[in-house]
Amino acid sequence: MTPTILLLGRNGQVGWELGSILPTVGLLKACGRGEFPIGPDSLSEFLDNLKPSVIINSAAFTAVDLCESQPIEATLVNVTLPGILASWAARNDCLLIHYSTDYVFDGAKDAPYLETDTPNPLNFYGRSKLEGERLISELAPKHLIFRTSWVYSLLGKNFPKTILKMAQSQDRLTVNDEQIGAPTPAAFIAAVTLVAIKIYLTSSDAPTGLYHLTPTGSVTWHDFARQIISQARLLGWPLSPELPILFPSYGPDPTRPAVRPINSRLDTSKLTADFGVYPPDWSYFFERFMLTLKTLSLPS
Repeated sequence: MTPTILLLGRNGQVGWELGSILPTVGLLKACGRGEFPIGPDSLSEFLDNLKPSVIINSAAFTAVDLCESQPIEATLVNVTLPGILASWAARNDCLLIHYSTDYVFDGAKDAPYLETDTPNPLNFYGRSKLEGERLISELAPKHLIFRTSWVYSLLGKNFPKTILKMAQSQDRLTVNDEQIGAPTPAAFIAAVTLVAIKIYLTSSDAPTGLYHLTPTGSVTWHDFARQIISQARLLGWPLSPELPILFPSYGPDPTRPAVRPINSRLDTSKLTADFGVYPPDWSYFFERFMLTLKTLSLPS
């Protein structure tokens, strides 16, 4: 029997990538913002009618700074929605896949974070995502939570595309050279998700639980920006040979309401052990992303 897969958040970076590959493993129902109810009764009725075997929740309130001023809206999407999904999944023997963030940690550790490390979020976004994780882990026996970091894709707004846009209009850029992490392409997150679903659908003892999902290696935001500009020049982007001049900054940005963790590195050894996924270095994905972005002539 072909499984029914419900994807929430189809218009986001991860959801967009998932939408193109999930039909290979099941009957896909993909919903974007405003296309599904969030109230407990209305969402449960929606799910009862659809009867999915797998729910993938890529919907999230990811505007980190806005979370500080819009906590009710952030809580609705990052906490209430996962809780309702988890309750329904538990009642209906359904696998729930959910995405979380490196921002559940405070960044004080001087090594990559393990799944067993104690979270201590610095901002409301991290706190809301952590609470969503907690509800899922407590309520849904069959769940996969993938924590990731610094997500980017060909779709929408993200750090590489923002830097490219600024580099074409500004002669000076200042980027933090203290925060460190692994830029993660949404396409890689989607590919690992597909592997997990295939294992779940074909194995009676498929892995479940919490996993860290990023490439290996790490970079600061400043060095990432430097490599974005360098790759753009190599690919013939319309940038001045000398400009922009890139300056480093350190410490919290006083213009941003939410504090970010300094260390966003996540250890992925558990993902490798349980799913046989060996993430390559972040630069492997990035060079191909830049080439594709230039080839497709997508706007920055």
